[in-house]
Order: sequence, then C-alpha cells, then structure tokens
Amino acid sequence: DQAGNAVYSPAPRVSRSFVVTKVSQTITFGNLPNQTMAQPPFPVSATASSGLGVTFTTSDSSICTSSGTAGATITLIGPGTCTVFADQAGNAVYSPAPRVSRSFKVT
Repeated sequence: DQAGNAVYSPAPRVSRSFVVTKVSQTITFGNLPNQTMAQPPFPVSATASSGLGVTFTTSDSSICTSSGTAGATITLIGPGTCTVFADQAGNAVYSPAPRVSRSFKVT
C-alpha cells in the first residue's frame, strides 16, 4: 500500500503470494548384523538430517522388541528376521522423514 500525499494519489494495492513449505529431512541408519539368541539387548542408533531425534520400532514382537529411550534398545525374543524401523515425525519446520528399515536374521 501507498497512501499518497498532497501531490500523489494513493497507489493501487499490489499483493504477492508465496507458499511456505516445511524442510524435508532424511534418516541415516546403518545396516544391522545378524545376531544369535545369546546376544543381550543392544542399542541401535540413527541420525536425522534435521538433527531431531529418531525413534525405533520393530515389526514382529515375537522375534524382537524395541524399548528404552526412543525405542533404541533391541531385545531378541525368538529366531527369525527382525526388522527395525527408524522414524522421525518432523516438527513445525521439518516434514516427517521417510521411514528407514533395517532387517537382520536371529538364529
């Protein structure tokens, strides 16, 4: 807007629109080695490019479970293929990261 003055008339209003989008992010989660049932609970870790915390879950609680802070402790329950999912939900600035999964065999 420009209101004008004693010499100039008010200028016509000009508007501009723009889209505000969230920033995308990715998760880096390394491969997990095969394990035996003798393995005690062990930690997993991953990082989000945003620096936000990553949470972990597992696909089959009859083979392995996740617990502890952000689910980062994996406990082996039975033989089979354990799949661990790494997620980052995003926030006001970052969109949710695409889920990353890593699988390993438990014997």
